[in-house]
Amino acid sequence: MAINKDNVVGGYLYDYGMAEGYGRPYASGVNPAGAIQLDKNEYQSHSFNGNAMFEATFLKDFKGTVNFGLQYLGTKNNELTNPYYGDAEGLGRIFKNMSTFFSFTSNQILSWKKSFWCAQSRCIRCA
Repeated sequence: MAINKDNVVGGYLYDYGMAEGYGRPYASGVNPAGAIQLDKNEYQSHSFNGNAMFEATFLKDFKGTVNFGLQYLGTKNNELTNPYYGDAEGLGRIFKNMSTFFSFTSNQILSWKKSFWCAQSRCIRCA
């Protein structure tokens, strides 16, 4: 068995199953070891999750609470399939994708707490 030199991109020539006169019945034109050398796949993601809460008491028996939530997810994907060998031979492929997701949540709560009657250690309360 001979090791062939690659005159197109340099180095050694990988077997892509497409020799003259015959071909592999499955995955002809594909070689993962060769593709990893020439193809590129970059993926990045950034995320943030933040929450805040504010609370204020007023008029003795009232309490106001405000909650905020923010979620962010950003992704970027770049794929380059080489034009020399494999399933994109003669063409090459470039795929770019970016996505951004924002979500904002807020709620406001007003609470009232009042004692109506207290005798010794027994109290009737509305809360």
